[in-house]
Amino acid sequence: ALTFDGSADYLTASSANFKSSDYRGCISAWVKSDDWTGAADQVIFSSCDASTGNYYINTHIGADGKLKIKHKDSSVIYELKSTNAIAGDGTWHHVAIVSNGSAISMYIDGVSETVVVTSGSNNGDWYGDMTGSKLDDVSIGTLIDNGGAGSFFDGSIADVRYYDDDLELADIQIL
Repeated sequence: ALTFDGSADYLTASSANFKSSDYRGCISAWVKSDDWTGAADQVIFSSCDASTGNYYINTHIGADGKLKIKHKDSSVIYELKSTNAIAGDGTWHHVAIVSNGSAISMYIDGVSETVVVTSGSNNGDWYGDMTGSKLDDVSIGTLIDNGGAGSFFDGSIADVRYYDDDLELADIQIL
C-alpha cells in the first residue's frame, strides 16, 4: 500500500494512447481514507491528455464520500456517482468501476451500487471512446492536466488494477 498525504504525493507514468482500443473494462482498488469530508475530490486513478486538460477519465471519491467517475472528451460525457458513501472510518474498502460498453456499474466492498447520473448519461463510454484526443498520462492519487497535479488523495491506496474486460460481480467479490 502507498500512503498519500493529500497535498503532493502521487504516482504517474506517461503512456501514449493509454488503452485507446479498450471499449469496456474495469478499474479496481483498495482505499483507506484519512479524510473524506474535505472540500475537494480525491482521485484514485486517472488518465488525461496532459497538454489540454480537456480530455480525461478519472475515478475518485467526492467530498461527499461517494465513489465517482468522470469522463470528459472536450465536454463532459458523463459524471456518475454511487448512491452510498464510503465512510471515512479508517478501514480498507474495495472499490470497482466497470464498463460493459453500454453502461457503467459501481461496486463498494463487493456490493453493487445504484449509479446516479450527475451529468451527461450512463452510456458506458470507456478509454477507446475518446474522440477528441488520446490519453497519455496515467496517475494514482491525483489528476494531472495542463494545470499540473490536483485533487490529491488523502490516505492509502493499494492493489490498483486495470482490466481490459468487464468483470462480473463474482469476480469483483473475489478481488
